[in-house]
Amino acid sequence: MKRVIMMLMMMVSVCSVWGQSNNNYSGPTLEKMIVEACYNRVNPNITYDAGYCKIDYPMGDVPADRGCCSDAVIRVLRDIGIDLQEMVHKDIMLGTRPLLACPDSVWANPYKNIKPDTNIDHRRVWTLLKFFRIQNRQYASPLFRTCKINKPLRPGTIVIWELWPGQGHIGIVVDGENVFHQIGYGQEISEDLHSYKIVAAFAIFGPVYNDLIKEIYE
Repeated sequence: MKRVIMMLMMMVSVCSVWGQSNNNYSGPTLEKMIVEACYNRVNPNITYDAGYCKIDYPMGDVPADRGCCSDAVIRVLRDIGIDLQEMVHKDIMLGTRPLLACPDSVWANPYKNIKPDTNIDHRRVWTLLKFFRIQNRQYASPLFRTCKINKPLRPGTIVIWELWPGQGHIGIVVDGENVFHQIGYGQEISEDLHSYKIVAAFAIFGPVYNDLIKEIYE
């Protein structure tokens, strides 16, 4: 883990132009790290379990032999040094402050219906969708940047689907139509990018993770 974090810190900036132009893209190293983490996390023996579970904070995880779609993504991002549990919780705790870059009332307090709970908040797909959108709209240098879903999605992109009305799902693009996710038994890579309705997609890029955390929270 320390080695991975050091690699991230050595990256001056991992730029992206998802939603703009791909000509200036310069993030293959981060893409490769995310995709490799996805392949390393493939495990057909993970029982699907989205149930509530008390876990440590930060860096808490449900038992290794079980999990749901969000747990699969959380684990991959932790492998590259990003702890969604801590980031989401800190953002929820700041959720009552006005978001100056988002003047519309719906963004004034995006977490108003959520009682902070480090055991489950980051495991809820729709809460993650709020978090990613806040990152994109509130911060000048967001870690998660919205992609245009009508354009080809690059490897390493986080995708949120709606399987049926109200049922969210999340995964990571590996290549082309292949995505890393857990939709049933096992964490897998399957050709399912456009098998479900895509609600949103988010690219991960710089400034590097540790610098961003310092900028936002310290």
